[in-house]
Amino acid sequence: MALIKLNSRAIPDSTVVNTDIADGSVTQAKIVDGSVSSAKIADDAVTGSKLGIETGRRNVFINGNFDVAQRGTSATYTGGIWKYLSPDRWFGHFDGPPTGATHHVFDGGPNSGSNKFAEVRGPTSANSGNGAGYFGQRVESSSLAGIRAKNSFTISGWIKRSGSVNAAVSTNIICPTATDNFAGYTTHGAVFNSATISGDGTVNNNGTLTLTSVDTWYYFTVTRTSATSLTNFDKGLQIYWAFGGCNSTSDKLQFAQLQLEEGTEATTFEHHSYGEELSLCQRYFETSYVTGVTPGTASQSTGAVYANTHTTSAYPSSGELRFTTRKRATPTIVQYNSQTGTVNSVYGHDNGVNTAITSVNAISENGFGVFYASGGGFTAGYRFTYHYTADSEL
Repeated sequence: MALIKLNSRAIPDSTVVNTDIADGSVTQAKIVDGSVSSAKIADDAVTGSKLGIETGRRNVFINGNFDVAQRGTSATYTGGIWKYLSPDRWFGHFDGPPTGATHHVFDGGPNSGSNKFAEVRGPTSANSGNGAGYFGQRVESSSLAGIRAKNSFTISGWIKRSGSVNAAVSTNIICPTATDNFAGYTTHGAVFNSATISGDGTVNNNGTLTLTSVDTWYYFTVTRTSATSLTNFDKGLQIYWAFGGCNSTSDKLQFAQLQLEEGTEATTFEHHSYGEELSLCQRYFETSYVTGVTPGTASQSTGAVYANTHTTSAYPSSGELRFTTRKRATPTIVQYNSQTGTVNSVYGHDNGVNTAITSVNAISENGFGVFYASGGGFTAGYRFTYHYTADSEL
């Protein structure tokens, strides 16, 4: 009997037919050494996910399990549109002046495979924007190659509402008008072809999910075909969820295990190590603070950077620093005084003097260089400490 090859393993070709392969049905114990040619198995007959074989990163979303929170596990919204708060890579905003509205990361979730979940919580005072909130992620154009090849994508995950958040939550699409630059964008809205939701939830095919019951986790999927027909889809992608009725701290929308993948099938959520997710997040944002400590915290003991000044007092030439991870683009650098938390300031470790930083030179994707203070300000040979953030988010 002829043998066919699958990852340096083989099985009789009569046992592998399109109608007989189900998830988990082909196990390592059933496969013997030999060969399986791609010609003998149709591309859609045996997929990596059906055989339990690692085929590379399926989830295009970064930090979909919300493990990484470099900006802190709780962050307060301060106004403006599309703010990165917490967790990493996820952002949002509120209409109106939502005083005290927050993003959080908590332990737990809908099942044992969920380590964390993200929460958008309403303001401490009434919101004149009818409690309208938004939560989502931007994706680089280069990360969409698989989706472009399939010309379709599927989003899946878990969602829950509490308090008076409206039952209807829409899934929406934005594409930038310039590659990876969302300063201008095309708003497509909720333009999905199909959607599903578990339990007593209901859906509209355009991607609007109705979360019928409060305090209930719903599993959902939304699928878009003809993805490349979306104007400016070749330049990047933003997915976000829009909701209303988020008017107080008891009004919450929660998310867990969010996944974006090529094709029209929602596969099992793809787990990654914390180290992998952290590295991916640091390509967009990095901080000297220990993960979970909010930038701007006054702290000498959580990773503060030490450096010596130059032999003159004008600048500290030894202040040059290389990032842990190379950035997506030249980042914006913010320094924080390790003693006071003051922005654009450093602490004189030897003399207790706080010095304001007026400029930072030689910023690149790899690191940054010399700090300057107006009129000098550094004592020659003395040490100083500071924290920093490097931001190159989309």
